[in-house]
Amino acid sequence: MMSQSEMDFGVAIPLITNLASIFEDKPEIVLVTDLAYRVIYVNLSFEKRSGFDREEVIGRGLFNYSGVRQTEAQRKQIQMELDINQIWNGSLYNKAKDGSVFRVASSIFRCRNEEGLVTHHISVQRDLTALEGHGYNKAIDNNLESMGLLAGGIAHDLNNTLTPIMGFAELIRDKDTISTGDLQRYLKGIIDSTLHARDLVRRMLAVTRGEGAKKVLAPVDRVFSEVAKLAQPMFKRHIGFHRNVPPSLPMLMLDSNQVTMAILNIVINATHAMPHGGDIHLDAEHMAEVEETDVFGAPFSGEFLRISISDTGTGINPEVLRRVFDPFFTTKDKDTGTGLGLFMVRRIMETHNGRIMVHSQEGRGTSFSLFFPVPAQRMASGV
Repeated sequence: MMSQSEMDFGVAIPLITNLASIFEDKPEIVLVTDLAYRVIYVNLSFEKRSGFDREEVIGRGLFNYSGVRQTEAQRKQIQMELDINQIWNGSLYNKAKDGSVFRVASSIFRCRNEEGLVTHHISVQRDLTALEGHGYNKAIDNNLESMGLLAGGIAHDLNNTLTPIMGFAELIRDKDTISTGDLQRYLKGIIDSTLHARDLVRRMLAVTRGEGAKKVLAPVDRVFSEVAKLAQPMFKRHIGFHRNVPPSLPMLMLDSNQVTMAILNIVINATHAMPHGGDIHLDAEHMAEVEETDVFGAPFSGEFLRISISDTGTGINPEVLRRVFDPFFTTKDKDTGTGLGLFMVRRIMETHNGRIMVHSQEGRGTSFSLFFPVPAQRMASGV
């Protein structure tokens, strides 16, 4: 029988391979590898620059291809930095099919699933050949980091989407007997989560192609229902989930997929903050007059709909709270967190012209408040 990690890995790799195709036509070289650094995907830029067809390198070791001048000590240094920071930035020497060697600026990212297991590595590279002797531009580093950050964000969101699929599958597997009704409900959950993953791919494609969020007027209760459905497999018996949507809330201009993912990221963090049980509250409130300062110190005012996600977990100390929205910063052990979830929440809220406030007390829990501006011509949700 397969172990849990083997099951997660088996589910994740085909989907990650499909997601990596988002970078097919990008000028940067993009490679995705498995845990042993065996290549499972390369994009078109790789083929053009190296002269290799992808079929010639799939299954080969990353350093067998691109490490022709890397010593064992250098490889260990890369591994050590990945262990500490989840990311390595530097230069590598790649070998083309014709035997020529070219230098690349490279960022290698380690990606984990929600159980903290490393699932794969992503390498984003920029050919430096044409830039040698013309001055190295730091913008290259920034571009690579942005590309890698997007790739890591895709992987993180995908792992969040895989969690409910595995949860429903385990419910089916672990029951000695299962009613037709329960079976149909669990299978529907798997199908819904799979469709959500498909929507995620489409959304990320839109982002990489420079398209904005697909915002339409939508009731917030629909988002809450989707969050509850996707999060349900993660709630053990000792965690209570409560949602409150007052009647006649104004509708909002939302990309429902993005907002669902933002809330789900916070909910997942809340479950991790309550290892011994507790409660999560998801609330919505219409606020006609707001005059506040957000978590980044910027004042805001006007009419908003506030979505609050509160837990009774361990809380966050003030020093950590200042950094929780930074990319790759995590309050979890380095083996259980990617540090990308709340950064993605921040980016999604920026896309919606929204604001974030956070209140937390160690030992008493944390509350995230997401403020969405109410459209000037608004409609009630009719809940």
